[in-house]
Amino acid sequence: MSIMNTSSRVTFPLSIYDRVLEFAGLAIVFANWILIAVTYSKLPETVPVHFDAAGEANGFGTKNIILMLPAIATGIFLLMTALIRFPHIMNYPVRITDENAFVQYRLMTRMSRCIAFTIALFFGYIELQSIRVALGRVERFGAIGSIIMTALIFIPVIYYRVKAYRNK
Repeated sequence: MSIMNTSSRVTFPLSIYDRVLEFAGLAIVFANWILIAVTYSKLPETVPVHFDAAGEANGFGTKNIILMLPAIATGIFLLMTALIRFPHIMNYPVRITDENAFVQYRLMTRMSRCIAFTIALFFGYIELQSIRVALGRVERFGAIGSIIMTALIFIPVIYYRVKAYRNK
């Protein structure tokens, strides 16, 4: 349970790790848009938009729908990057006090940066695989990659949650 002490507002400079993570996430978001710009004219009018568990396309739409992937990735990345600026409003697994606020806020902002980066990467993977299937370069969507990407989203959550409890 999180009980927030709103008087515990801490600011801290970004470390090199934090800066690299934000830059890498932003680079992936831009790469997602560049991939669309380079491949959009080559896409057929109808593209796969949904895949079953075996990676077979089972839903189709116009090629404009492919624009949603980088748009959603951009929106999530920007929203998470904005929320990172306000760590005192986030929910924590431990009580925030003046003594632990710095460590807890640092952990939460790093976890959020990792998740934002991973989500941008995940949407980029979905976009790339969807384009490859639409262009006939592969027959099916790579399900193993989706499983790995999904796991990558949960790794920072578990890691930072454990660290949060250790640094009460």
